[in-house]
Amino acid sequence: MIPDAIAPGGTPSATPVAPADTPQVRSKQDQQLADALADAHNLIKAALDSPALIEVLSPAGYDEAELNAGLALWAAAQEKYDARQTADAECAQTKADRDKLLNEMRAEFMAYRVAVQVDYKGVERAALGASGRVPGDLERLQTSIRAAYAAGQKDPYAAKLAKSGFTIVRLQKGVAGVALFSASDTLFKQHDRAVTDATATRDKAAGELKAWVAKFRKLAKSNLQDHPSLRAKLGV
Repeated sequence: MIPDAIAPGGTPSATPVAPADTPQVRSKQDQQLADALADAHNLIKAALDSPALIEVLSPAGYDEAELNAGLALWAAAQEKYDARQTADAECAQTKADRDKLLNEMRAEFMAYRVAVQVDYKGVERAALGASGRVPGDLERLQTSIRAAYAAGQKDPYAAKLAKSGFTIVRLQKGVAGVALFSASDTLFKQHDRAVTDATATRDKAAGELKAWVAKFRKLAKSNLQDHPSLRAKLGV
């Protein structure tokens, strides 16, 4: 049976028809849904490929047209599943890219703070953004780094900091690094929202297929009581 809707944020996973050049890893829940989709496809195809089954099930409303309608629901659900997996994989990559830039930005800022703390104390250290704790909030962190590097490029600090390795060019490069991180963070958030949207779309399509399959199985089991070989063919 097709499982209930899966919460967003699962790990990227492969699907029965996933592109060969997109390496993915299935989470347990993704695997369950992938298996359910495969089972639904096999069930519907088994019915469509058997004239005897269609003959027996048509009076119950499952003629060839209705079975093809079920197959269309499967195709839609599979497409939405694949789309969500792709979105999740892309989101994971943008997060990895963002985190790399974040680590580099933080490491550079920590090195800058150490250099400042060696040469300055009190008010001057504070003016150069090297006193107190490093902000944990990413927006505050970026603001603090920009302000610190801007101060470090001005007199009377620039010359002394340059001797410690933090030249104006290096500080400007640091500001550019903050801009790169900011753009990367924005891109990650866009992809994260895309995963949420794709998950909702996938779960809606999977839910519609699940309802169709559940009704079909129930009616098929009831209408095939006197046809054990046909029941076996459907596995109901």
